[in-house]
Amino acid sequence: KTASLLNEDTFNKKSAKDKSAKRKQLVITLTPAADDIIKSLADAQNDYDKAFYGGLSEEEIVQYAYLSNKINDNIKRVLQ
Repeated sequence: KTASLLNEDTFNKKSAKDKSAKRKQLVITLTPAADDIIKSLADAQNDYDKAFYGGLSEEEIVQYAYLSNKINDNIKRVLQ
């Protein structure tokens, strides 16, 4: 549903060259016509979070985030 709302009226784009990184970058700015899309995306994120974290206490969510970050750090360290 959200993707179907995205059209040329909802965003402006322009290419720019990032001289410090020596690569192109695409700059996208949303117009007021994108407000419905932003709301739809926020609603979808909230629905996902409710499903993902359902049944977990706030403390358990914090613990999950901490452990996930620690595991990611361990993986990065091993891959270096």
